[in-house]
Amino acid sequence: MKTDKTTKHLNQYRQLGLTIAYYRKLRGMTQLQLAEAVNLSRTHISTLEAPNMQTSLSLEKLFDIADALHVPVKNLFELREKAGYSAEKYRLVQAAFFMLKTRSPYASTPII
Repeated sequence: MKTDKTTKHLNQYRQLGLTIAYYRKLRGMTQLQLAEAVNLSRTHISTLEAPNMQTSLSLEKLFDIADALHVPVKNLFELREKAGYSAEKYRLVQAAFFMLKTRSPYASTPII
């Protein structure tokens, strides 16, 4: 069976985007902050990180992203799924981040 070029590496694209989002959040950066650091639009970063979207990314920008996140570029290829960090677990982590960022009814500032 012949594989369409657009879907041949779709899972790897997804995992790369999820890994970038993982390190971005770990560093406490917003998508806008990362986008500005690497001279891309926020929507490009958003599309890159979205598990169901596919977008192109040059090697130069990939190196820039690794530099902005202060991680070796090889870490971006240590795909989370291989480490048990599946797309479903990523969605759960995203939900937890969102819940932590929302204001507590007992606090005047966000938790994170």
